[in-house]
Amino acid sequence: MHLEPTLVIDTRQPRLYFGPMNCRIHILRALQLFGSQRALGKLVGVSQPAVSCWIKGEKRPSAISALCIEAATNGEVSRSDLRPDIWPPETTPKPVPSVPTTTPEASADE
Repeated sequence: MHLEPTLVIDTRQPRLYFGPMNCRIHILRALQLFGSQRALGKLVGVSQPAVSCWIKGEKRPSAISALCIEAATNGEVSRSDLRPDIWPPETTPKPVPSVPTTTPEASADE
């Protein structure tokens, strides 16, 4: 089941809830690389229950945890995959068109 992010209306504080498929896919990809929730948590510096909460979609990794996961996976799971609210996904810049240039010698010959 795929859930899109939805805005949860709360009279105290509106927040964006990230359903299981958003962060979960990327956490599971990191989990495959390290084999267990405990190993991933130890590498990142959090407990196994914290990793479990990420997988369930109950919480998101902190900014520091996202950076640690990115470094541990050599960028295979990026910080923007885990926390697009902090680091928006990078867009590929459009190539700059080539501009013909003239050299001073070429303009002097004319």
